[in-house]
Amino acid sequence: MSKKVLIFAVIILLTAPQLIFAEIDTLWARKYGVERTDFWAVVKTSDGGYLAGGRAWNYAQWYTCKVDSDGNLIVERYYGEVGVGVISSMENLGNGYVLAGGYEGEFLYEDFKLAIMREDGDTIWTKTYGDSTTMDDCCYTIPCIDGGYLMTGYTNYYGNGGEDICLLKTDYMGNMEWVKTYGSNDDDHGESAVQTDDGGYLVVGYGDYASMLLVDSLGNEITHINDGMEYYSVTKSIDGDYVAAGAKWHSYGEYYTLYIAKVDSELNLLDWKEYGAFGDWSIGYSIDNTSDGGYIIGGITGDWYYQDGYILKLNEDLGLEWSKIYDIPYTEVWIRSSHETSDGDYIAAGDNGGYAWLLKLGEVQDVVSGDSTNIPSNYLTLTSYPNPFNTSTEIKYYLPEEMEIKLEVFNLLGRRVEVLYDGKQKAGYHNINWKAKDYTSGIYFCRLLTADKSKVMKMTLLK
Repeated sequence: MSKKVLIFAVIILLTAPQLIFAEIDTLWARKYGVERTDFWAVVKTSDGGYLAGGRAWNYAQWYTCKVDSDGNLIVERYYGEVGVGVISSMENLGNGYVLAGGYEGEFLYEDFKLAIMREDGDTIWTKTYGDSTTMDDCCYTIPCIDGGYLMTGYTNYYGNGGEDICLLKTDYMGNMEWVKTYGSNDDDHGESAVQTDDGGYLVVGYGDYASMLLVDSLGNEITHINDGMEYYSVTKSIDGDYVAAGAKWHSYGEYYTLYIAKVDSELNLLDWKEYGAFGDWSIGYSIDNTSDGGYIIGGITGDWYYQDGYILKLNEDLGLEWSKIYDIPYTEVWIRSSHETSDGDYIAAGDNGGYAWLLKLGEVQDVVSGDSTNIPSNYLTLTSYPNPFNTSTEIKYYLPEEMEIKLEVFNLLGRRVEVLYDGKQKAGYHNINWKAKDYTSGIYFCRLLTADKSKVMKMTLLK
């Protein structure tokens, strides 16, 4: 099944007449662990590398790997007592990491599990939640603006019969503040969540009751919809709406297409797109923002028996910019997590033939004429490092020519909190340090604005 899609861009340079053909391709790919090991999440580390987490079936424990920027293994760790579990979600807190997932304890019933890990890999604390005689599985967790954590998943202990969507809110030390369930007599799963502007939460998943659920800061339901889709990941768009990735089942032909939906704050559908070939099983398992206002998506495609890894880059209108398919004969390849890196490339995590797998994608350039100068004449870039950050971050951008620009920072509500530069600047690379010690933890957006172009970048401030 050779279905790799390569997108070529032609960049005209400032110097002598020459063309650069730019292709998104795999920069490196690595396998880790022993057989029957996989990754479900990956985050950037403060030193420019990556931390990936998942499970090691043979050791029956949580499993993490810390690697450098080229994927070389620095350290791998196994966590917890013997009992099958999986790290399904990770977030960088600036001075450590929050890990969450499911853990099979006594009688092989799963519980919610939450841990805070230091940079050196040691855990500061670990908490489990649930009943030893029921099934409780955590699929995702997010740091909240009050310093606590929201875990989303499903349970058949607290709810209405069958498996119900479960939200569990803790304080910063993992002490449970409240737990709520939502569902019907049939099964419902919560797969991902994002905090809303008013302090509530938007949860996505699938089942008989709801595919999208809106609750307030205490978990009280505001509204829900069930559009028949399966959603596995959700993020907030730069314009304040929400974009979810998942799958649409086609009963005629019995196949899935990868489905993207954009909704407003009241869950009204604003836009949608489908990707994947007729007859294939195409599913989006992760979605994240990119610095240009678009999205990077990781998932699977291919036939139902041997899936292929699937990575897509979409623009802000959900249109396809490029995609990559990793098709290895007679081998299952999954992408479960994907993000833009601080250098403008992309990192993805999953499994390849039963081994934990990381790969980095980026733009490979081929100069076909002229000299070797590699400064593009019509290209605008915007990055920051570190990101996430604590108190300050270095914002770097490139201007193709002298021009009037405005560099601004906005909070999650869309309010401008600071103008970092407003005026004319010369062509080339520029650096500005944003000192954010007086701002609260949360998501911020940096916008580089010119007369006819703009770039937007998400930044996470964690104190």
